[in-house]
Amino acid sequence: MVLQRKKFHIVVGCSVINKPQNINSNHSVLRIIAIFAFFSSLWVCFSETFVGWLIQDPTITSSRIDILHGLLFIIAASSILYLLFFRYIRHLEKSEQSLRESEQCFRSVFELAAVGVALVDPRTGKFVKINAKYCAITGYSADEMVGRRFQDITHIDDRQADLDNTARLLDGAIKTYSLEKRYMHRNGYIVWVSLTVSPLWLEGQEPNCQIVIINDITASKAEELALMQSEEQYRKVIEDQTEIICRIKEDGTFLYVNDVYCRVFGKTRDELQGAKWPSIVFLDDIPRVEERLRTLSLSNPVVAIESRVYFGSGEVHWMQFVNSGFFDKDGRLVEIQSVGRDITERKNVEIELLESNELLQAVINGSEGAIFVKDRYSRILLANPTFLRLMEKSFEEVVGKQHTEIHSDPEIAGTIYENDRRIMESRQAEMIEEVVQGHDGLHIFLSYKMPRFDTDGRVIGIICVSHDITKIRKAEEDRLVLERQFQQAQKMESLGVLAGGVAHDFNNILTIILGHCHILNKEINSGMTFKEHVQQIEAAGSRAVGLCRQMLTYAGQSAQVQVRVNLWPLVDGVVEMLKSAIKKNVTVKLDLRHDVPELTGDNVQIQQVVMNLILNAAEAIGDKSGTIKVALKNTHIQTGQSDTDFMGNTIPTKKYACLEVSDTGCGIDKENERRVFEPFYTTKSAGRGLGMSAVLGIVKSHDGALRLTSGPGIGTTIQVYFPLPDKDCSIETIQASGFVPSAKARGTVLLVDDEVTMRVIGSALLNAMGFSTITASNGREALDIYNQRKNEVDLILMGLIMPEMAGIDSYRLLREISRSIPIVICSGFGDDRIWGGIANDEHAAVVQKPYKSNQLQDTLITLLDKKGSKFQ
Repeated sequence: MVLQRKKFHIVVGCSVINKPQNINSNHSVLRIIAIFAFFSSLWVCFSETFVGWLIQDPTITSSRIDILHGLLFIIAASSILYLLFFRYIRHLEKSEQSLRESEQCFRSVFELAAVGVALVDPRTGKFVKINAKYCAITGYSADEMVGRRFQDITHIDDRQADLDNTARLLDGAIKTYSLEKRYMHRNGYIVWVSLTVSPLWLEGQEPNCQIVIINDITASKAEELALMQSEEQYRKVIEDQTEIICRIKEDGTFLYVNDVYCRVFGKTRDELQGAKWPSIVFLDDIPRVEERLRTLSLSNPVVAIESRVYFGSGEVHWMQFVNSGFFDKDGRLVEIQSVGRDITERKNVEIELLESNELLQAVINGSEGAIFVKDRYSRILLANPTFLRLMEKSFEEVVGKQHTEIHSDPEIAGTIYENDRRIMESRQAEMIEEVVQGHDGLHIFLSYKMPRFDTDGRVIGIICVSHDITKIRKAEEDRLVLERQFQQAQKMESLGVLAGGVAHDFNNILTIILGHCHILNKEINSGMTFKEHVQQIEAAGSRAVGLCRQMLTYAGQSAQVQVRVNLWPLVDGVVEMLKSAIKKNVTVKLDLRHDVPELTGDNVQIQQVVMNLILNAAEAIGDKSGTIKVALKNTHIQTGQSDTDFMGNTIPTKKYACLEVSDTGCGIDKENERRVFEPFYTTKSAGRGLGMSAVLGIVKSHDGALRLTSGPGIGTTIQVYFPLPDKDCSIETIQASGFVPSAKARGTVLLVDDEVTMRVIGSALLNAMGFSTITASNGREALDIYNQRKNEVDLILMGLIMPEMAGIDSYRLLREISRSIPIVICSGFGDDRIWGGIANDEHAAVVQKPYKSNQLQDTLITLLDKKGSKFQ
């Protein structure tokens, strides 16, 4: 703004004050007055009268008074003049001070204003002065803005409007203008501002400056845009809704309907607006809808109503309408907004569910089993009539109660409660036998209990279906008594068969061993070398080992030793071993593929399978001439093939090594075909019926399969499928190796066994390895010896079964004496009999009887290495 007053000019942002420079203070005023008085006095003194007085002219005496009057007048005039000048100067100083304060105040307001303020040259559009807020809004500093045109920071789409308004302002067409425009912020983004421009020149003067005030409205613009978008989206949602939306007056007249409403009811907006809603509602439902709508009030502003309506197609559908009331200031209903959706499917489901519930209730009520539902605290929520009859109680007497409140026996109730709790905690269903105290005594129930879940997956109780099996259990007990009696009789008969079979095998084995020993002892020339006799004795011993392991397998006391087995040399070796045991009228032919991969299994058990199949085939041929063919090949059972085992079960898809043994013997009829593998079943008068049962058990334990093809007079073919392992299987292959004494086998071994012969042969083997031995006949004696000579003993080798103190008991006592003394236990039973006690002991091991020299030596050296042998 420009202010003009006499010679004082004030411009916003700067100040110019023009005043006489010789009137600055009271001293200046006094000097002026003094000069005035001096010259006035001179004028008085040198006037004509004063000259006359000087020449002593009496006629001039009266003039002296005039001179005095003149001097007094001069003094008075000078005084008045001083006062007038002093007051004027004081007024000028005060005006100047007030103007400076006003200017300072305006400058502070300009700089600290909460809005952006700038002075702009209207002719060039350049910024003259700009405040801090203006800089903050635009992002530029004051130095960057001064001299820059406002067009340079204005959005290109808003420049023309600003220029047009400025031109009108310069022409005087408008006094001021306001608009919303966009600035380009220094950082590149858009800033919305509300702008007001006013001139700072008076009418008739040249335009020299205009004031621009801006306010940042970016946030409100964003909200406005968001609101517009929201309104647009809302309008679109309303129109594109799958739900029907309408607004009706209090009297039921339509005010608004959306497109969906029109499509559903097959009418246009013009047809519906002005009509009333009862025209679309199913006639029988109108009174109920009207009654519900009358309940709308300020305290109950929303009412949901389900009713049937006529669609435009003429079909009747179920709809759910959510009706929201709008009220005036007096609480009178003036308008209703109704949102409806088709619930025909849900209604149909509800009807079906109701029918299903009725059917389920009929099944529950008619069930002979006791059915009930409990909550998480095992309180009964639902019970069917069967349960109520059993307890001789009404539904009201059991609902909400636990079994502890129903049963008189707390132990029975406690067991039921614990079963319920376990099932809820495990979240798993169980089949449980429970004893229930009924009104007529104890009942045994077979209960299927399952946890009950809510929609969030939390257990909220259990559901139980129980059947009374008291009579069944009584019948089973009676049957078990008879069964035990029958089994006892069978067992006695079987024991006789088993004893005869074992004696038969061992007699054959002992005959071979004793025969060869007799030949060697008497040095009889049998046509065989000394080594061949020893090999035959060793082969017979191996058969005895296999028979013992077979018997342990029957007893469940033998564990499999999983190794890699190469089948073709194994089968070839078994056939070679059995040649002397097979009659000369039987010819054995081999067709063994050498490309069959190694399989994983128990080497001894697979040998037993081959041996039993060949011996069984030889016995089937009998005394007449015949042929046994032994073949080995690769077989791949593929998906979709119908290969089944002898029981009709599908053989799993996999690669197998197939061992086939066929004979030209008497064959088996269909009636006895499946019984071949039953324990103690045999068609031979002197048979024992264990060989084929053992074959089946071994094959199953190796996850294999067995096929049998036979018929009277055509012979029998048995195919055994052993699954082949994956290529990356890391189990090592057992390879036969001769015994070679090791240089590490030194030290003293305490050998403990109750059999003298075992101590003798054991000492001989240990000495042959390089060990010295101390012997003991039982565990007690071993403890005494170790206590006396512990510094001499490097390792203890003991049997499992011994008198006075068993091997495992001796082991525990020895461990109390020494934690690191190596202990090896020899056992004829499976490793699992003793591994439980020493599994975590790195200084203990188990060796299977009868042990091989190299196996025993490796075990002893390994344990000595772990301890840190004194011979190293």
